[in-house]
Amino acid sequence: MEVLIPDFQGAEAALETVLRARPDVLNHNIETVPRLYGPVRPGSRYARSLELFRRASAHVTEPVTKSGMMLGLGYTIGAISPFVLGAARDATGSFTASLWLLVAFSGLLLCAVILLPKRASLRGHRA
Repeated sequence: MEVLIPDFQGAEAALETVLRARPDVLNHNIETVPRLYGPVRPGSRYARSLELFRRASAHVTEPVTKSGMMLGLGYTIGAISPFVLGAARDATGSFTASLWLLVAFSGLLLCAVILLPKRASLRGHRA
């Protein structure tokens, strides 16, 4: 079982509760690079997320850890590299990168391709 958790505002007891349930994968998405953390993740702190991974990795249950980040927010490969290196150093077992803007655009395009021909054919039947 994979669980996706918040940073719990740094509350160690909350993380301990989750870890005692022995999830197969503990996932906490870092989402973005440190300089964009405030606007993208209000109320969260990059250092607190990294600390969560350090505590989870040192826990007796030894969970597999995973994190992810959104791409397409205007930063470069150079800005992402420290995230990847930091995630590996802080014992994040794996990470995912999502192109949210591309996915959203693709979804809209797919809807247009599916819906527009139906609308056109409906207009033709009304005439």
